[in-house]
Amino acid sequence: MSLGLLASCTHLPPVSDPEPTPCDPGIVDFTNEIYPMIQSNCAMSGCHVGPYAAEGIDLSTYAGIRAEVKPGDPNDSKLYEVLWESGDDLMPPPPMAPLSSAQKERIRLWIQQGAKETNCAGACDSTSATTYSAVIAPMIQANCLGCHQGSAPSGGVSLGTYAQTVNAVNA
Repeated sequence: MSLGLLASCTHLPPVSDPEPTPCDPGIVDFTNEIYPMIQSNCAMSGCHVGPYAAEGIDLSTYAGIRAEVKPGDPNDSKLYEVLWESGDDLMPPPPMAPLSSAQKERIRLWIQQGAKETNCAGACDSTSATTYSAVIAPMIQANCLGCHQGSAPSGGVSLGTYAQTVNAVNA
């Protein structure tokens, strides 16, 4: 399977990308975990991006994301609080799928750790086998599913299952 699909699906300019540095185990990696998750689920056309961002909240940069959190206190951070809302206040709003419990936990932990713009070196482990479920599916979930799932996926490309991903790669 080609990983070109993952690299070709970009909607916004990249994060400022601080120089990669080794991180202690357990440190949440902003550049490779949090930023792609927010770009895929929040900072897309018609939502929280650019000069016409919803409610004036632009989540397309670290500074914009950081403005919505209180480092060390997830429960007093708007970015985290809206993930648990219901009805019209839930983010991302329907028909988009809500973030998974694991995704919400990574955001909570990142905020708890100080909401730093980390870019951990060695994020890719080339010593283990690359499998769809262990490597590819989590990357697609973090980077693509915000736009490419549900009844009206962006560009008509749905990546919600292994079969859909294979079809998109082979198209």
